Amino acid sequence: MSTAIPGEVWRLTSAEQVLHLGLGEETGNQGDFIGRADRSSSENIRGNDPKCEGPTTRVSQEVTAPTFTGIGVVQKHLSTCCEKAKLHAYRISVLHELKETGQVKRVAYCRWFETYLKENPGILDYTWFSDEAWFHLSVYVNSQNSRIWASENPNAIHEEPLHSEKIGVWCGMSWRRIIGPIFFEETIRTAAYMEIFNTSVNQLDDEELSIGYFQQDGATSHTSHASMAEIQSFFGDRVISKGLWPPRSPDLTPPDYFLWGYLKGRVYQNIPRNIDALKANITEEIQAETADILARTFQNMARRVQSCLDANGGHFQHML
Repeated sequence: MSTAIPGEVWRLTSAEQVLHLGLGEETGNQGDFIGRADRSSSENIRGNDPKCEGPTTRVSQEVTAPTFTGIGVVQKHLSTCCEKAKLHAYRISVLHELKETGQVKRVAYCRWFETYLKENPGILDYTWFSDEAWFHLSVYVNSQNSRIWASENPNAIHEEPLHSEKIGVWCGMSWRRIIGPIFFEETIRTAAYMEIFNTSVNQLDDEELSIGYFQQDGATSHTSHASMAEIQSFFGDRVISKGLWPPRSPDLTPPDYFLWGYLKGRVYQNIPRNIDALKANITEEIQAETADILARTFQNMARRVQSCLDANGGHFQHML
């Protein structure tokens, strides 16, 4: 059963809809089309114009799609139809879920952050945004997109270990530099996190320790009594953590919205064969970060904070 809802875009969810967009007049022999779509809903699917030249319609339908042997022809017609209607293909973004209470906390943090910057010019040089990420040694191969052209089937395979080797990486970022990487191998618990934190503190100079701020998310190992006591012994009340830092907000911290994705796009280019090679690649890429890249990353953070406020704490990637 189909439901036509007025809107501004076509949402194609079945081959039946492709047929009725003026694409599938069932031309050709029976080999082009196997199976037959239910035409009882064709008027809803067509919208106002079967050739897609009139107003567009949002269509949402769940049906069993017929099987096409000539699907390439259908795709070509679909492309032509969409071009006539001046439609474009857009990807759906998969983002973390935001609760209403979380959105309130995101707004509160962003307001605090704006005041923080106004009252402390240049403070982002001494504000450390920290995070951890896992880097797997085994690189994922998409068998749907990977092809080998040959006169005969080489029967190529790509073996993946049952449990891929991986290495954990901790980094802290400020406007002017990155501390780390600090590597770890096991899931971080309080004792391991305190060791990582103390290692990072040893990389700070006296000025960075005396006026700097330290940010971390609300992970249990970060916010345990022992961890917070250790962190506050160095930074006092200059800690951005649980209570001030909003939950589910990777879009507001530079390691999450920039560093990890940037590194994972580069450290596998030479196909590291073991963990030591992967660690060397990670270290090399972090040390190669330029002042310009860091400056642009933190300028982006200021825009993200403002966009978060404009979105009332909701998702704002579409506003950047």
